[in-house]
Order: sequence, then C-alpha cells, then structure tokens
Amino acid sequence: MKRIINRIIIACLICVMLFTFGGCSGTDSIPNVGSSGKKDALEIADSYYYVDKETGDFSFLVVFENNSTDPIREGICTATAYDEEGKSIESIKKAEEEAYSYSDYSAGAFFYWLGTGEKTAHMFTTDLIPEENLLDHYLSIPDSLEWKIADQTPDPALTPHGLSVAECTMSADYDNWAEYDVTIRNDSGTDYLYDPQSMFYKSDIADFTIEVVAVYRDAEGNIKDAELISFRPPSQKDIPANSETTMTSYSNHICRDEALTPEYYISINQCIFH
Repeated sequence: MKRIINRIIIACLICVMLFTFGGCSGTDSIPNVGSSGKKDALEIADSYYYVDKETGDFSFLVVFENNSTDPIREGICTATAYDEEGKSIESIKKAEEEAYSYSDYSAGAFFYWLGTGEKTAHMFTTDLIPEENLLDHYLSIPDSLEWKIADQTPDPALTPHGLSVAECTMSADYDNWAEYDVTIRNDSGTDYLYDPQSMFYKSDIADFTIEVVAVYRDAEGNIKDAELISFRPPSQKDIPANSETTMTSYSNHICRDEALTPEYYISINQCIFH
C-alpha cells in the first residue's frame, strides 16, 4: 500500500511538472555538473547519477543554488544523456505526442521556493518506484548526464520559507530500508500548519509538501551516494514559527559508508502559491 501511494504521489508530481514547465528531453549522468553559464544567476551547483546497467535501476539528483538577486518561485532543468563514447542518446518518444514525451519526464529536475543565496535539491530514485526503468525511456542506458537550466520564475517579493534540517538520526534499520527521526527547523515568522487530509503544509504564502534529500560526500567533496527521505503522513505535524519539530521518516535506500559526510536539503516537491 505504501508503494502504491508513493507511485500516485510521484505520478501527480510528474504531471504538475510537465504541464507547468512543458516538455523535458534528455537523460542522466554520473557526477556531472551543468550550470546556467552566468554569474549571479540560478545555477546547478552539483549533480549525481547512479545506474545499474543490468537492471536499469537508477537514481539522480540535482543541487540548485540561487546566486541571483531575487528569490525564485520555481525552476526546472533538463538533462542530455550520453553513452560511454560521449555520444548523445536518443529518448523514446511516442509518435502521436508533439508537445512533449511522457517518456522524457525522468530527465527533468525541478524545485520550488528558493531564496537568494539558498540551495535545494531534487532527487528521483527507483528505490521509491521500483517499476521504473531507464530502458522504458531511452534506446540505451546512459553512461552520463549533462544538466542545463530550462526555466525559472523569479519573484522579488517572495520571502524565505526558513525551513532546514536541524538533525537526522536513524531510528530503525531494516536491512533494505530504514526509519529516521528528522528534526525540521523553522527560522521564519510563519506557522506552517499540516493538513492531514491534503497532506500539505499550509500558510498565507503557499501550500506545499516537503521531503529531505540526503547527499553523501567523500573527503574531496565528491558525491558518492544519496537518499530520498520521505515523511510518514501519520507522524507529520505543524511546524510553528521559530521552532524545531521532529517527525518520523523513511528511506528505501541506506548509505552505510561511515567515511562519507552527509548534508541535508529540504526539497519542496509540490507548491501552490497564493
């Protein structure tokens, strides 16, 4: 039941992303970094791509950094896929679809509500949706991905949401998945009230949902692993202004390398601005 609900939620996110930003073409790659090519702009600070070429199981993440002068409501980047020889890989497209291809959605990474000087991350993984396979999307499995900013919506009046991860501690280890106690810090003056019916946090600025992306780096700062950590709806609760709130979450992948250093990002994966 948990995975069915997750698939429904992810499917909704995909639809929102496609109809909001248009088509996404391209693919994913091993630690490849793309950028806007401009200073003082929205940039792709880092990226990560893992694939099992025998099964097609994969994960990718993109870290966004807003170095522009304005907060950004939403943005998206797309990826171009390459094989081992550096040749681009064609995606599988449905002949009747002209505006975009549903098969391309996995090559898009998006975000919401990013303040000036802030970072966030988007992650997709078949650890959450095992039925996904890169061969459903591309003629061959990509060896690498090159990311590029496709669209963004600046908003000078948008105030920071103030949310960050204060602490993340594993509370239970079940071999192929784990539970975590995640403490969210709210440094803003806004109360975020949780609505269990819609599973959205609500405020005067926006209604939204959140996840945590955990990025694991080696001593040289290279990304070697990542986890998408989702909150369990029964444990979610209000996040009052200027406070810390601890909730139960889970991940279907565990990073066990103690030599790696984790860093945590709040990922707003659905957002309706008022």
